[in-house]
Amino acid sequence: TLGSTHMSTSSVYIRDGDWWLPNPEAKGPFPGQHGGAVAGVLAVCLEAEAAQLDAGVGLQCSTILLRPVPLERCKVAVSTVRAGGRVTVLAAALSVDGTDCAHSRAIFVREAEVGHWPLPANELYRPADCEVVPKPARFGATAWFRDTVEIRRAQDIFWLRSMKPVAEPFTPLARVCAHADWSSGLSRHDTYDSPKLAGFPNADLSIHLSRSIKGEWVGLRPRSYWYTNGMGMADAEILDIYGPLGRACHTLVLMPLRSPPSPT
Repeated sequence: TLGSTHMSTSSVYIRDGDWWLPNPEAKGPFPGQHGGAVAGVLAVCLEAEAAQLDAGVGLQCSTILLRPVPLERCKVAVSTVRAGGRVTVLAAALSVDGTDCAHSRAIFVREAEVGHWPLPANELYRPADCEVVPKPARFGATAWFRDTVEIRRAQDIFWLRSMKPVAEPFTPLARVCAHADWSSGLSRHDTYDSPKLAGFPNADLSIHLSRSIKGEWVGLRPRSYWYTNGMGMADAEILDIYGPLGRACHTLVLMPLRSPPSPT
C-alpha cells in the first residue's frame, strides 16, 4: 500500500517491483496526479528501455492524458513500435487497476557525425540569479507537485529546477516533460485569486527537442491561447542554460466558471 514503511520520500514516485507508488507530491491542483508528474514517470520508463536498446537520445515525446489519474499505485508497460538503424520509436501506457490513464510515444535518435554544426558550448543564462516565483498561497500546507520544483523568472523566461526528482534516475527527457507541463499554468490568462475559468486542463503534452538538455535548469517561454468556445492551447519555447532547445505544446480544455446560486 502507499502507506507502507518501505516507501521513501527521495522522489515523487518510488519503484516497487512492477508498481510505481506516487508520493503525495504527485498530486495536481485538482484531484488526481499532476500531468507533469505522469508525463515524467512515463518518460523515465521510456528512457530506461531506450538505454537497454542503446537507442540514443530522446528528441520527441507525446503524452495523451486519457483520464484523471488517481493518486494510487500505477503500472507502466513499455513496448517497441520501431527499432531502426538510427531511429527508434517506443510506446508506454500507464494504468491504474487495469485501466489505461495515459499513453506516451517517444522518438530516440542515435548520434552520427554529419558536418560542421557544433553543439552549443557557452552558457548564456544564469537562472540561479533570477527572481524567485513563489508558490501559490491558495494551496497552503497541502502537498502537491509544485512543492517539488523551484521556479525563477527573468523577463519572459521561466526557469524550473527539480528539488525532488520525479523518479530515480531522473533522465533528461523526463526532466523536460515534467517541467514543460507547467507551460499552461505559467501563461494563464487569470490568477488563482481572480479566476476567469474553473480550470484549463491539458489533454496532452507534446515535446520536440533538437538535442539533449544540459544542466539541471529547464527554461520555458510560454504563451497560452484561450477562446470563448472552450478551446485553447499553450505553446512554449524550451531552453537550457546554453540556449534554445525545442518546443512544447498543450491542447487545453477550458472549463467555465459556475455561476453562484441565485438567492431565494
